[in-house]
Amino acid sequence: VLFKKKKFKKIAEIGTGYGGQFLILDQFLDFSNYYFFDLKEVLLFCEKYLDNYLIRNSFKTLHINNYNGEEKFDLVISNYAFSELPSELQKIYLRKVIKLSKRGYLTMNSGKKNSIFQGDYLSLDQLKKEMPFIKINNETPKDFVHKGNYLISWEKWPFTIHSSFWGILFNFISAVSISFITQENKENNYKNKIHEFFNDHKSFS
Repeated sequence: VLFKKKKFKKIAEIGTGYGGQFLILDQFLDFSNYYFFDLKEVLLFCEKYLDNYLIRNSFKTLHINNYNGEEKFDLVISNYAFSELPSELQKIYLRKVIKLSKRGYLTMNSGKKNSIFQGDYLSLDQLKKEMPFIKINNETPKDFVHKGNYLISWEKWPFTIHSSFWGILFNFISAVSISFITQENKENNYKNKIHEFFNDHKSFS
């Protein structure tokens, strides 16, 4: 079990093929929309194939060039498709889709020295820099997959989504608190000096 949450309103799949995984999830999950990302020709084929079925939920087909990252997905999935994209296109999907999602998983067959796909793909180290919040697991069952395959997953929560923001916030609170205490001490010292001055000069009045 990868994720604690079982209900997802918006699901995105990178590399949908004919829509087979959507058909399975449509039978077991309730969601508001399922977003297909793929080549335009593949998306047309997918729509044609799904016309043969009665769908419980709904879906949208999107080409990455016509998508500006306006949706925040509850779940993003990709079975090898993302890992087989050229590195520049991987970066676009990271920026527009994956980094803006709350959780997701990618089955990968590129990025490692022993991955079956070698060439112009982001390495696992590069992916970790882009997504420091990810977890890496070996793909199972091991007897049926390539040794270089692996699974990337992530699940963001409020206290981990923007760790830099929380760091800045806590530093700000600390700075204000210290400044307030310091300022208060200075004011008290100043007041005490004034009281001492008047006390010392009472006899002259």
